[in-house]
Parts: sequence; structure tokens; C-alpha cells
Amino acid sequence: MRPRLEHPNFRLRRLYPSGNFYIYWTEAGRTRRLSTRTGDAAQAEGDLARFIAGFESPPPPPGPTLAQILDAYARDRIADGVASPDTLRNSCKQVTAIMGGIEPWHLSQATVRRYAKVRRANGRRPATVIRELGTLRAALHWAVRERWIDRAPVFRMPIAAPAGRDRWLTKGEAGRLIDACTAPHLRLFVLLALTTAARRQAIAELTWDRVDLDRGLIDYGPGRGRKRRAIVPITDRLADALNQARSVATTDYVVEFRARAAGNLKKSFAGACARAGLNGVTPHTLRHTAATWMVLDGVPLGMVARFLGTTEAMVEQVYGKHSPDYLRPASEALRF
Repeated sequence: MRPRLEHPNFRLRRLYPSGNFYIYWTEAGRTRRLSTRTGDAAQAEGDLARFIAGFESPPPPPGPTLAQILDAYARDRIADGVASPDTLRNSCKQVTAIMGGIEPWHLSQATVRRYAKVRRANGRRPATVIRELGTLRAALHWAVRERWIDRAPVFRMPIAAPAGRDRWLTKGEAGRLIDACTAPHLRLFVLLALTTAARRQAIAELTWDRVDLDRGLIDYGPGRGRKRRAIVPITDRLADALNQARSVATTDYVVEFRARAAGNLKKSFAGACARAGLNGVTPHTLRHTAATWMVLDGVPLGMVARFLGTTEAMVEQVYGKHSPDYLRPASEALRF
């Protein structure tokens, strides 16, 4: 197996009399070359790009185990900027701990069923187990695309998906939650989530250069993958909180704690919910709450979708039932 170079210096060079382009690089102290068999510059550039991609891709191990596949899959997705790297790492870690030693062709429905049973016995919710097995399924399909394995074993989810929750806060509950936020950074996070409908990760990554207090706008950036982000207006109440936070900021991050990005606020958020007497509330509930408030107030679904950074079809599917005019035209047709 040839040694991998951290920073190989690949280049194209045309040789005569053939006029074909060659790929040149240095490996183990020696200059090597490979013909592209073409004199077309554009085609040669494409060949060079494909060659570099293949050169830098890790060679598949012989008889890869699930642990090796999950590790390589996680590294690849994180390099691509996956939205929740910590969640991905943890899912891979849990699957590896129980099934990591087996090879893909030994994976059976009974094996998956045992995994789910062990995780449920350890107190994990059905949604968590489904997410972990979904990560395994995605990693196996990745391994097929990367030619680590010929085919991905097929398995069914051994537990049913839980019914979707429709928990959102009334404005009275939201007020209690804000009052229960004893730490300034947690209070600012809750205000941002309730008044901009942004996801937890988007708020955690928000920096002051994306906050235009003069124009009253926040640009959360492009987002990652399907989780798009929006440019949203700043309410008066949020503007006051942002101005106060800006005056004492020590980092580039809007929500900071001890001179660094606040990061995961799950524990402090859970504490505030307990003090406010709120059950079944997570940071994501705040985004769901903001969307529900907008729909309840009669804001057009298309505008709500732009605010959330999603599609109107998704807003209609999830939040349409809260609209004052939900199915009203249909019910009018039934008058007699």
C-alpha cells in the first residue's frame, strides 16, 4: 500500500510530442506521473480532481467491522460540516459499544432487535434508539458508495416511532420561563429562540458581526444541509437585551459564558424549566412555540416558512391546524 501524503503537491503538465496531460506528484521523495490520456485541458482538470479525491480517500480495510465503518462515516460527515457533530459522534459511539465488533454481513434483524432491547433497558427513549439505528443504516449506505462493502444489509426498525409531540408554551408560560432564567446568557438564549424562532445550534453559533442593531436584523447565515437559516427582524424587547449583552461582550459570540461560546445549555435550561414549573419542554420547544404563535396570530404560512427557513408545505403540515382559518373553506361547503 502506498503511503498517504498529508499535503501532496499534484499538478498537470502537458508532454510532447503526444500533447497529452500528465498528473505529477511527489511521493516518498520521488517524482511520479500518470497520463490522463487526453490533450483536452478541461478534461484533464477533471481527471486531476478525480485522481486527488481517490488518492486522499482512506483505503477500505479488509473485512471492515461496523466500528470501522461508523468511525469513517462520522469523520467524513463531520468534515462535510454536518449540523450536529456531537449527536452523530454519540450515536456512533453507542452502536459501536454494542455491535462494533461484527462485520456488516453478520448484521441480522435479531441483532438489531437485541440492540434496541439493551438500549431501552438502559433507559433510552424510543426516539433515541431509532436515531442511533438510523445512523447505522446511513453509515452502511455510505460504505456501499465508498466501495467498502458490496451491499448494505437491510433491517427494520425494531420499535415503533413515537407519536409526535405538540408541546408549545403559552405566553404566560414563556414569561415564567424567562423570569426563571437566573443566568444572563440563558435568558438571552431563550429570548432569541422565542423571538427569532432559530434552532439551538444557530443561536449557539451566532456572532456579533451577523447582528445589525441599527437596521434591526439578525442574519443566522446559510445553515447546513436541509437545516436552512433565515434573516429575521429584531423585536424591541430583544433589541434591549442584545444592546445590554453587547456592552459587556468579551467574545465574538452573542450568547457567551465565561469568555467563550455558551455551548450546550441543556442542563441550565432544564433547571430554569423546573423552577418555572414547566414539564416536557426542551430548547427546541421554543422554536416550535414561536412558529405556533405566528400561525395562531394569522401570519400567512408562507411568511412563517421564510421566518423559520423552511418550506411552506412543512409549515402547513406541522402548524396548519393552529391557523384561525384552518379548513374553514371546507367547512363552509358543508353548510345546508
